[in-house]
Amino acid sequence: MGISRIVSTDFWEDGLVTDSFSPEDKYFMLYLMTNPHSKQAGIYKLNKKIAAFELGYSVETVVSLLDRFENKYHRIIYSQADQEVAVLNAPKYNIVKGGKPVLDCIEKDLSEVKDKSLIARMYQHLKPYFEQSAKPSIQQVGEVWKKASDTFKEGSPIENDIDNDNDRIVDVSYNESSHESSPDPKPEKPDLKDKFCGHTFSEPMQAALTDWLTYKSERREGYKPTGLKSFMTQAAHMAEKYEEADIISTIQESMANNWKGICWDKLAGKEKPPEPVERPIPPDILLENQRREEAMKAFRANPSQENAWKLVPQS
Repeated sequence: MGISRIVSTDFWEDGLVTDSFSPEDKYFMLYLMTNPHSKQAGIYKLNKKIAAFELGYSVETVVSLLDRFENKYHRIIYSQADQEVAVLNAPKYNIVKGGKPVLDCIEKDLSEVKDKSLIARMYQHLKPYFEQSAKPSIQQVGEVWKKASDTFKEGSPIENDIDNDNDRIVDVSYNESSHESSPDPKPEKPDLKDKFCGHTFSEPMQAALTDWLTYKSERREGYKPTGLKSFMTQAAHMAEKYEEADIISTIQESMANNWKGICWDKLAGKEKPPEPVERPIPPDILLENQRREEAMKAFRANPSQENAWKLVPQS
């Protein structure tokens, strides 16, 4: 007999599901939460070819769906190296009741995860849910997650990027920076010399971009020269295509949400209106206007001349 996966009806009341998910998206999300490889904890090994076979899709379609759910909807994190997926909101929908069997099952699931960073990242996403829940069973589940997350952080030789699930949104100009360990690590400071890489921005945009560079520096993710140039080129392109106020708002929102990159997708649908195109006046009309002006000058010079009005071309 197969393992049963219970999905709460709250799934169908999720704002993203009702407003943004296509029928295909809903099908894929339910597959992620109920397929034979899924776990109570929501983190498990997911082979793309097997998923394609089970869904009746091509491998390319599965790859596209994984990318969409990770980088557009921010509902999963997929580890390419270990082929493991973390379904970020799974515990909200599949944990209906608690108790020792459930806690033991989740603890066992988490111990089998190969990419331990998925545990810490998923816990950071679920932490508000665990802490704000009034149900003791959910709070107990949160304690199991916290223990597993803390164990990973204590055993990790480097500082882990576990801010939240939205860290998976990265702009194309982001470059990973390696940092040598030191007794007193200090954040990288952005190079203030020609930091805009030759591009011209308004003062509000300069201020917003400078804040973003400082923010990245504080996260110890300062741009290298090539990455900075690419980022500024992208920012200049966005400034040409979108309204400045919307760009600044998107940058501020990305920082407020502690995202690793700027979510440019939020600008979709906010493009500047096209500028009116000036059409050249046809030569025959220009010539006609010139003759009209000359005739009017002759008429004004001698209005009493008989039949002078006939010199003016009639429209």
